[in-house]
Amino acid sequence: MSLDSRSRSNDDSNSDGINVRDGYISGQLLWSKQLLCGLDIVDDQHMRLVAIFNELAACLERSSYYAELKEILVRLVEYTRYHFGAEEELMVRFRLPDEDCRSHMQAHRNFVQFLERAQDFAQINPREVILNLTSFLAQWLLHHIMEVDSRMTRQIRDCQEGNGEGDLSTDRENSAKDLLVDSVSALNDTLGWRTFEVMELNLKLEEEIQKSKRLVLLTRLLAEVNSAVVRANDEAELLGQVCSLVVDILGMKSALIVAEANENGVEVVARAGSSGTGQYLRFLDLASSTFIERGSSLDDQLTVGDGQLNRTSNWEIEVDPKHSNGQKPFEQDVFSVPISRDGQQWGSLLILDSPSTFRQDQFSELLNEVAKSLSNGLERVDRVNREHRMHRQIEHLALHDPLTGLANRLRLEVFLEDALEKAEIVESTVGVGMLDLDDFKLVNDCWGHHAGDVVLREFARRIQMRLRDDDLVARLGGDEFVVVFRGIDRTRLKENLDAIMARLHEAVEAPFEVSPGCFVNLAMSLGVALYPFEARDGDMLMRKADLSLYRSKEAKGSRHSWWRMAGGTDDENDDDPTYGSEIVGLLERAHRYIEVAATEFVEEFYGGLLQESDANSIFSTLTVEEMHALKKIQASHLQFLLSPKTTRLDIEESAKRIGGVHALIGSDSSTLMRSVSMYRSLLNGHLGVAPFDSRDRYRLLLASEMRLHEDAQVQLRSMEETIGSYRLFLSREISNDYTEWNIIRDSELERLSGLPGIVGVALWKLDSEGEFRLEVLASAQNHDESKGDSGSLHANLFRFMGERELLSRSWHTETIVTTSNAQALVPLGEGTKKARGGAIRCVTFVPIFDENKRIVSLVEIYGAFPNQFASKALSPFVQGIQVRIGELHRKCNLNALRVVGNEIGFKYRQTLFSGGLQMYMQPIVNLATGEVEKFEALARLKTDDGTIIDPDGFLGLLGGVELDRLFRQGLDQTLDRLKEWDSLGMKFDISVNLPPSVLSDEECPNWVQGALEHRGVDAGRLYLELLETQEISEDSQNKSIARLVEMGVKLAIDDLGSGYGSLLRLSTLPFATIKVDREVLNQLYKSPLQTLSLMEMLINLGRDFGRDVVMEGLEDLGMVEAAKFLGAPYGQGYYFARPMAGDMVGNWFKDYSRRSPSKNAIQTDLGALAYFVSKAHKASQFDKDDFSECLLVPYLESRLYGDGALVDLHKRVHGEGLNGDAHRVLLESLVVRVLAVTQGDLIKS
Repeated sequence: MSLDSRSRSNDDSNSDGINVRDGYISGQLLWSKQLLCGLDIVDDQHMRLVAIFNELAACLERSSYYAELKEILVRLVEYTRYHFGAEEELMVRFRLPDEDCRSHMQAHRNFVQFLERAQDFAQINPREVILNLTSFLAQWLLHHIMEVDSRMTRQIRDCQEGNGEGDLSTDRENSAKDLLVDSVSALNDTLGWRTFEVMELNLKLEEEIQKSKRLVLLTRLLAEVNSAVVRANDEAELLGQVCSLVVDILGMKSALIVAEANENGVEVVARAGSSGTGQYLRFLDLASSTFIERGSSLDDQLTVGDGQLNRTSNWEIEVDPKHSNGQKPFEQDVFSVPISRDGQQWGSLLILDSPSTFRQDQFSELLNEVAKSLSNGLERVDRVNREHRMHRQIEHLALHDPLTGLANRLRLEVFLEDALEKAEIVESTVGVGMLDLDDFKLVNDCWGHHAGDVVLREFARRIQMRLRDDDLVARLGGDEFVVVFRGIDRTRLKENLDAIMARLHEAVEAPFEVSPGCFVNLAMSLGVALYPFEARDGDMLMRKADLSLYRSKEAKGSRHSWWRMAGGTDDENDDDPTYGSEIVGLLERAHRYIEVAATEFVEEFYGGLLQESDANSIFSTLTVEEMHALKKIQASHLQFLLSPKTTRLDIEESAKRIGGVHALIGSDSSTLMRSVSMYRSLLNGHLGVAPFDSRDRYRLLLASEMRLHEDAQVQLRSMEETIGSYRLFLSREISNDYTEWNIIRDSELERLSGLPGIVGVALWKLDSEGEFRLEVLASAQNHDESKGDSGSLHANLFRFMGERELLSRSWHTETIVTTSNAQALVPLGEGTKKARGGAIRCVTFVPIFDENKRIVSLVEIYGAFPNQFASKALSPFVQGIQVRIGELHRKCNLNALRVVGNEIGFKYRQTLFSGGLQMYMQPIVNLATGEVEKFEALARLKTDDGTIIDPDGFLGLLGGVELDRLFRQGLDQTLDRLKEWDSLGMKFDISVNLPPSVLSDEECPNWVQGALEHRGVDAGRLYLELLETQEISEDSQNKSIARLVEMGVKLAIDDLGSGYGSLLRLSTLPFATIKVDREVLNQLYKSPLQTLSLMEMLINLGRDFGRDVVMEGLEDLGMVEAAKFLGAPYGQGYYFARPMAGDMVGNWFKDYSRRSPSKNAIQTDLGALAYFVSKAHKASQFDKDDFSECLLVPYLESRLYGDGALVDLHKRVHGEGLNGDAHRVLLESLVVRVLAVTQGDLIKS
């Protein structure tokens, strides 16, 4: 090996030099003799390193980062492997000083480690690596090559010139220059190493920043999706909006929603993003295909049932051969989020993006919230669609006959009125025809009522086909129809009528199939009256047509035509076979036989009805005296029908009233027709043995038949009209423009109270103190009085003992509650007997829900008849009331949100800031001692009439400036009250709600400080409560919070558990107190174990964060015991006190006795369960020695449930621990006890 030195360049200087410009190194480092060490083997490698350095600087200047950097790093590794090895061999060979060798080789190792770190970061941030590597190499050339390597060369040359190889002394001390060189070299190595540590920290910081940004985006996405859900009325629109929001907000490549299409596959129902690239996701063509074959790999990702976010990395996007254009396949991440509908998985939301854009553990929760919100939106759309369909069905039922689908009497009346008005204008003729089928009764008698229904439906179809476009056919009941003929030409009247009737008659010219292979032939009769010749109003036209029909059927055996014109016949002529003078005489003679037949009928008919479940449900609501009176009324009515003094008008008026009653109590048309048939049979038997000749007997039977028929037909019409009026009420259009809920509500309830059989309607709400408040009372006969004093009217007319219990049951179970016989309730006033239609006999309570499915009010409807709202006909009406009023409430609320500056809002705001603000107080109690330590101040609005409005009624009307004003006034009132209490010797802390928007004003801390100083109140006594669901993000808000805490004011997070608050927020903001929302306790008596676990988790969460915990919503001793045994230090709720006016606190506190559970006793089943659960969670097993001290011992022994069985179980638990059956059985037994208390059952286990 040659060690001679020689010059590698004729240049003595580096004239070009190296410049630093715009953050990177430019220029070239030229090789010169100043860089020579004097050893060829070393200088050759140094020249190679200079060349690498120049290439590194050049690639930075060209911005060709990663590709060239990768190659340069490979060359540097080769350089270190050869050069460092050669130098270390020389140091060993010439036995250089140990200290110098160690320092030199350490520098080599540092260089190698530096390269390894550079390789790690090369792909992540190549530009930064090049900058750091270039800087490191420049320092290396300056210090290591020119100093360290030069020193090594001098030492080697000394060896060669002095004692020869291997003879250099190692005891020599390093010179000051050598020490400086080694120090600078080590410092350079350390700086290089630290550079990459800083890069690594920067990368982690950048990752956290990006994570925070993505979380903000996802939170924004959730808010936008929630907003879209509230606005959406169309499923396709909602799904498309969600996909677009995912793509636009998150910057995803594409998003799509797939759902079950049929048993063979799933269908893409919505999409957004880069769907036009002509590429496929496995079998899914994002450009055009909307169907995925079942069994494909995609299908496995769509069956997500555990509610978790699925992430499948490296899904291949296969290029469509038709659109490849030489593109290569690439990879994507696919997130699959399940979407439920009606409690079952309906589909999935698929999100496509580049790999590693998201981390599953960071985003699965929020993406699942998006899916849940979308699920709620779909269910809301389903509910709206169901309600629309119901409205359409109700409207159709209100105007059409359910058996045949033809128009009913209500539709007929509207149509006929319109036809007559237009006929008067254009001077045309309108015909009204009364039509029935001849001998149709024989079909029912011979083939049964089902066959009769088949014939009626077929006849309706045939005759409908043969009507002209402008005509109408309606069914009145049985086989009775009405046909309205419009636009008959008066100049060719007979010719037109003949043509119309000939076409109509074709409906019965073919036989009717009553059962397979069995046919019957039927004829029909029709009487027609013409406008304006026979009459000018619809009622009289129908009467004339009816009489004409009767004449036609009377002459059926000898008539030449199946239809007959009225021709002006008077229906009260003396020769009328039903009401004429001759039949009057015959009825007087047959009076005794008619009376006996009526009496026999009543006993036989009602005896049979009592065996039928439907009828018995009606009769079961009657007392013995009422049943006897009903039979007496029925017999009197039958005698009235065949009385000589009764006229057709008398029968019509009586039948109309009775038909309405039958409809309201739930009696149907089949029962009515059976009663007519039975009475006719009994009457015929009695008249058959009466002393009349055959002619008189026939005339009596005919007249009886006609009167019974007229009575039945009018009753049927009245029944249909009565039920139709209820259906018509529900079918009225709901406008999208409603805004004033109070006006719409009052109008709706007034209309409702005017329906047949409804005595009155009340609307109830639950106020802030948990009391039912009567909002509206409507009564058809007492509107003026109800407007004056609805409360006293209700007390005088409608109040029953037990009514409150029914109200409470309906409200808390959120179900419709009906009492079929209100006489079972005790009336509190004689006024009930004066109500329209007699005393109240039926009451139903209907809960009304808002758009979030929360109950907002209760409609109470008072009926005049027993079984009125429980019948098959009217129970759907009650459900329809719930749907209709709920929809009205939701539309008014939605529209009211869009109306800014409305009159009510202006009035509320004006009242609020002119003395209407009242701060109510509710105590917060130490559960361990029962002492009142603090009060929460709650804002209320007191209107001019003394009504107290909760915050929900006015906060939404306030803007940011008004909220600031509200807070300042409320704080002033509260602190004034605090000073007043101090003067009375009552020392409490106080809590005030603080809207986060107020924190945005930088003056907020100054307001609080000024208010405290003005009254001399210590800041540590003031708590400011912020809702968990309200966002705190602005810098100004954070500054305000910091200043408030610095002053000594304490912060509380309110309603924990009611929103989507995060642990990060709880841990980062300086809250002193956590208040657990009362909604957490809602299911305590329905799902005790789950609710207790949730309570314990939140209490422990507060303890872990070092926060005080206040459990809100404690309404009874059981809840208080549960909160205490689970570890909650403080409690608040109705059990201690309802919110009260500030001036009432003094008297309340004087009378207050500590309401805290005993430390050494359990008093309730719920307390026992909470104690047992808490003890089981805190210890892995029950200690045998602890049995005598366990609080469950005296509790179970004092009750001896199951003759001491639970006591024995409890002993076994202390012996076996938590792994034995005794623990499970005792736990289940305690749960049963809690559930039994809820249901009011006396269960002993």
